[in-house]
Amino acid sequence: RIAALFEAPSLREIVAALAADDSDFAAKAHKEIARNSPLSMACALEIIRRNKCEAGGIGTALELEYRFSHRAMSEGDFLEGVRAAVIDKDRAPRWQHGLEAPLDEAAARMLAPLGPETLTLESERNGL
Repeated sequence: RIAALFEAPSLREIVAALAADDSDFAAKAHKEIARNSPLSMACALEIIRRNKCEAGGIGTALELEYRFSHRAMSEGDFLEGVRAAVIDKDRAPRWQHGLEAPLDEAAARMLAPLGPETLTLESERNGL
């Protein structure tokens, strides 16, 4: 059941599959997903997809995570999540996008190469 519900390539399709399924598992998963930033979840799915398809190893995986982290505050929903959970404590974040929004382009922007800010794993740069 997990594979069937989560095999779709986009967050929007996963949410639709969960909403269409009448199991307790699907209802609980949908409720949990609804709490999180749609943009962050779409980026996580894209990172997983790219790591499955590309043969770059741990370096590629770390680079994708770094790209997301580099942009999380300025372009993502990180600050809104902090506001809702820590500052105002209203637990009512106002995410940039809804769960039903097509997020492929937004996720691609978050995970785009960083140019001169690219993560390098060279020992000289890291002082190792």
